[in-house]
Amino acid sequence: MLVDLSGFLHGDEAAHSISLELDENAMPNKYEYPVKYPIILKVDIYKVDGEYLINVEGNYGYEAECDRCLKLVNKTIEFKASGGLTEKKGNIDEGEYSDEVLSLKDDQLDLDEYIWDQIVSSLPMKFICSEGCKGLCPKCGKNLNEGDCGCGGNTGDLRFEKLRELSLND
Repeated sequence: MLVDLSGFLHGDEAAHSISLELDENAMPNKYEYPVKYPIILKVDIYKVDGEYLINVEGNYGYEAECDRCLKLVNKTIEFKASGGLTEKKGNIDEGEYSDEVLSLKDDQLDLDEYIWDQIVSSLPMKFICSEGCKGLCPKCGKNLNEGDCGCGGNTGDLRFEKLRELSLND
């Protein structure tokens, strides 16, 4: 998604705000991620001492199966990102910037890859319905969040079976 900043860049404004709502056609979803649309964004761009700074706040929903109990999880994630804008041509010396740097081309800012990177990096490593999720019984497959299954299959990790036999009273 290209954002035309020519009015801001050549004008006298010190700040410029943009609110966006992105649908699935606006993002380069190259991979299978459980992102639900729309993605809501607020983009603020500032002129500070001859430099341009960008702050992005956004939120989106995701829908995935819990990695422990397989229940469908719907959650909303909020993210924030900031960086700089440059009109430099060619290779950018990353060492002179402490934040991420976005390039302007013909007064246009392409936010696609930057926003998608923020979304992917804010997704959880494991999708879980709650911190206290007990998961599934390894023997019968019952969801242990709904109650004990009674099959006796939830005895713990079999790799530690010998340690259970250890007596500490000797």
